[in-house]
Amino acid sequence: MLRALGVGHRFDDRQTVIWARFDLPGPVLGHSTWLESAPNGWWYAAEVPGGAAVVALGTDPRLAKSAGLYNLPPWAVALSGTRLIAPRLAQARLAPDSFRITASHSYRAERCAGANWIAVGDAATGLDPLSSAGIYKALSTGQQAARAVVQEGGMAAYTQRVGQDYDGYLIKRAELYQSEQRWPQNGFWAARQSVPEQSTSVFARSF
Repeated sequence: MLRALGVGHRFDDRQTVIWARFDLPGPVLGHSTWLESAPNGWWYAAEVPGGAAVVALGTDPRLAKSAGLYNLPPWAVALSGTRLIAPRLAQARLAPDSFRITASHSYRAERCAGANWIAVGDAATGLDPLSSAGIYKALSTGQQAARAVVQEGGMAAYTQRVGQDYDGYLIKRAELYQSEQRWPQNGFWAARQSVPEQSTSVFARSF
């Protein structure tokens, strides 16, 4: 919708998530979500229905390209180097046809509302998966938008609220990445441990 309206997105970070499904021999991950940091990003693993698990690497697109991580064999080699996740998948079977690449950028729409339209959820902002705030954001912006369309001045107030919430997210996101101090000179971690001072404005079709 925003693309058709000519509304762009302001990007504050570009990140890619490279993931695949594993068939498990049993409940090897339990009911926990596993997160493990690595020099060039972070790994995620969690069981899903059907006796399987989803395993993902969040990293910088440029680092992924230079390391060949957009291809399954190098990605699997990188996974094998994890200290916590790999041992728990020792008896699991990787489903090669499940290998996928997904964008997980941090961004905000240049405009969140206009004549006869209002953006909610991912149309309004995109959040880092590590924030664990995607579902909450979708529900809360939906509720706020519903109130905005029936209140005088509601659209302007909604747009301001979305901007304030996103600015707060950027601060909390930097604090989260600052908690990992083992690779302070690594490009992935160094680039995400401060609040962006200037972002890149591009049209939605570039996302």
